[in-house]
Amino acid sequence: MKGLYYEDFELEHPMEVVSRTLTETDVVLFTGITGMNNPLFLDDHFAKNSRYGQRIVPGILTLGMAIGMTEHMIHGTVVALLGLTDVKFVSPLFFNETIAVHTLVTGKRLSKSNPKAGIIHVLNEVNKTESDQLVLRFERDIMVYRREKDNG
Repeated sequence: MKGLYYEDFELEHPMEVVSRTLTETDVVLFTGITGMNNPLFLDDHFAKNSRYGQRIVPGILTLGMAIGMTEHMIHGTVVALLGLTDVKFVSPLFFNETIAVHTLVTGKRLSKSNPKAGIIHVLNEVNKTESDQLVLRFERDIMVYRREKDNG
């Protein structure tokens, strides 16, 4: 299925909420690939004696998953991710907790460098589905194609 074009994004209109459970397997694969072998992620004994009392999911994994979980909205229509701003890791995520990604378009404009594209500014909030506790908040600028008939 093709993603949304620039014209399809409505300002201040909440997008579809997407959810996923993050597991120990996700963390082991991520830490193996990235080399982020922090004992808070991998060592039960160490983590039990930490302020969290148990292992946590790496924040950067949660960020990557949140971006990936919303990719369907721009699948095949994205030109580029232009930037991430105001990334805030608010609270820890533990193994086998489910997150929901909430997306809101807060700005949009036509691209100055690419007449076939526009830029959307998106606010994403990631919450635990069980408690609605905020885990992560970030904003991003994404360049997406305009519809053929609209791009001059």
